[in-house]
Amino acid sequence: MQRLVQGYSHDGTAIGPPGNQQNYYDFPGTGQMFSSARDLGMLLRACLDGAVIDPELRAALQVTMRESFRIDATFGQAMAWEHVRLDGVTVIDKPGGLNNASAYSGLVPARRFGIVLLANRGDYPHEIARYRILPALARL
Repeated sequence: MQRLVQGYSHDGTAIGPPGNQQNYYDFPGTGQMFSSARDLGMLLRACLDGAVIDPELRAALQVTMRESFRIDATFGQAMAWEHVRLDGVTVIDKPGGLNNASAYSGLVPARRFGIVLLANRGDYPHEIARYRILPALARL
């Protein structure tokens, strides 16, 4: 598959061949999902703009984003997303990754915008987007 990228550790050392998931989640229906920034941008648009997709699909997306468990005053858990309340801004997001690649999709539904980050490093880029970029943009 030519769209696979080489993954690296936080110090820049290559980890496995391109697309390698190191047997972390080797059971049916799990593992790496191969997508592009464009694919994830389309997902964000579908989550934020109900006019761009079928109403039934939009309703299904909303179910996955609905908070079902409040952890504390800051954090909540939805079916497929996390809710983070920061100084009056609610971020709904999903960080993920392995030790050789990471991804982040974050939304601020009240302002109808989001961000997608893809990295071929084992670091977790969600922290700067979740705690700095999205709240700052929401206050503009």
